[in-house]
Amino acid sequence: VFHVPICQHCHKQWSWKQVMKRSFTLNHFLICPHCGEKQYVTKRSRRSSAAMNFIPPLFILFPLLFNVSVWIGIGLVVASGVLLYSFYPFIIELSNEEEALW
Repeated sequence: VFHVPICQHCHKQWSWKQVMKRSFTLNHFLICPHCGEKQYVTKRSRRSSAAMNFIPPLFILFPLLFNVSVWIGIGLVVASGVLLYSFYPFIIELSNEEEALW
């Protein structure tokens, strides 16, 4: 089921906009907009988002496989990237503690 993340400290739900805004940081944690506590993206969510990064480049092969214009392939790469990026807030889960990468 798709839902935006919930702070594991104060149990308040984040908005789509809050997740997107806080995702553009160089920190390995996110700060809850409600209580100000550090929240960490779970290992499972990091793996899911990493796997999603491989989908748009696959569309580069589309013109080679189906004999269509290169511009269609570029359009598909851009469209799939935007679509997957907009779903990012719905796939992340938060934790109070940082988990090991592997």
